Amino acid sequence: HGPHTGEASVGLRFQLKYKEYLYVKLIEPLKAGKVYHYETFYRLLSISTMGLRNFGVFFSKRRFALNDKIDTTNSLHMYNPKGLINNYNWIKLEGDYKAKGGERYITIGNFVKNTKRDMYKLNRKKIFNTFHEAYYFVDDVTLIDRSDTVHPVTAAAPAVKNELKTGDVVQFKSIFFETAK
Repeated sequence: HGPHTGEASVGLRFQLKYKEYLYVKLIEPLKAGKVYHYETFYRLLSISTMGLRNFGVFFSKRRFALNDKIDTTNSLHMYNPKGLINNYNWIKLEGDYKAKGGERYITIGNFVKNTKRDMYKLNRKKIFNTFHEAYYFVDDVTLIDRSDTVHPVTAAAPAVKNELKTGDVVQFKSIFFETAK
């Protein structure tokens, strides 16, 4: 298992009394009322002895602090009571976020206050019984302003003459193509 795409990914450690976060300062702050589409991929390292039930992203005006209030108005998260494993394959976390305005940071991680309650034990060989850790890789983080994206055309195709001859000019207005798919 390598990175989701490209050459590398980043890893985050989660233990019973310790966890790591990944934060990124945005190039420009988010604009109030605009909807942004967030997407990332993460996966559990196969030798982890624990797994998580929650994983998400927090949007904020300043860097994340442990006492920040995180709720559905400033974050997106994925929850599975059986755990976020997916046979150690990549899991996609995506969703739309409506900005309050001024958000300059996104922070990725597990935001459950009591990490111990959010973790679950995996069946591992006895050698790992005393070490409790979930290690997740994160890759391909994307945040796109929805108003800047081109949406598929749902209208009927424009009328074209029944018989076209070589040299006839046909003009299509407002046609957009999605590339790299």
